[in-house]
Amino acid sequence: MSTVASLYAEISVDRMDLQALRKLAYKHLTNYYGGMTDDELIDHIKEMGDGDILEDSWQTGLFYNIV
Repeated sequence: MSTVASLYAEISVDRMDLQALRKLAYKHLTNYYGGMTDDELIDHIKEMGDGDILEDSWQTGLFYNIV
């Protein structure tokens, strides 16, 4: 990344309020995770130590289409 791009990104982030930062992070993460297959994402979630989230979601039926 160029120095100008890095500097301007820092300036842009500094100007954002919490809601804008959350929106940006959500958009980035949904694009990032959306680029993974379900199996890759499930493996990633487990590797991050969040396997309990998967178990809870499956028990409540949130991921019923995945299994």
